[in-house]
Amino acid sequence: MNQPNKLTYSHVMLILSTLIALSFLGYQSYRNQKLKEDFRKHVETHQDDHALKRGDYLPAHPGKTIEEQPFNLTFGPDEGFRLITFVTPSCKACDTEVDEWWPQFSSDPRLSALNPTLISIGDVTGTRTQYGDELLNGNVAVIGNPSVLRAFRLVVFPLTVLTSPMGEVLWLHEGKMTQAAYDELVTDAATRTAHIPME
Repeated sequence: MNQPNKLTYSHVMLILSTLIALSFLGYQSYRNQKLKEDFRKHVETHQDDHALKRGDYLPAHPGKTIEEQPFNLTFGPDEGFRLITFVTPSCKACDTEVDEWWPQFSSDPRLSALNPTLISIGDVTGTRTQYGDELLNGNVAVIGNPSVLRAFRLVVFPLTVLTSPMGEVLWLHEGKMTQAAYDELVTDAATRTAHIPME
């Protein structure tokens, strides 16, 4: 007579144990998802906090020219305004930047007073292989030391910046250049120096 009651009790305990286990697994899944989301937000916030912004100052840094001669990115009262485009051979979007926009930066007379400079974060061989010598005209430099990412606060590639003689970032554009951003750059540059000829 007691057997049915024992079976019923066993079934109830099994169901309760299953429910408790499922609840625990559900909680753990929710907790893990929450931790992942919090971590993602932390990383994004961390990047935003440390990304280069207007008003920041770029430090001087040594490198090489594409011909492997010494190059020094310098700032100071005797330096002029400088237009710098940062790329890296591992960046797909940088291919378009070098192919389509760098020739305009380096040849546009309205930007000539800004000493347009293309800086590749990588090595000379990789840079020449990725972009081809025919596109690497003008003032092109390579900086291979990975610490430059932290020193320049580089988070996004390509990145184009206009700096003051002292290295202050006056204007910047993250990601692929657009015609609207290019026109804005030309206008912004023209307001900062009378040495830029306007068409």
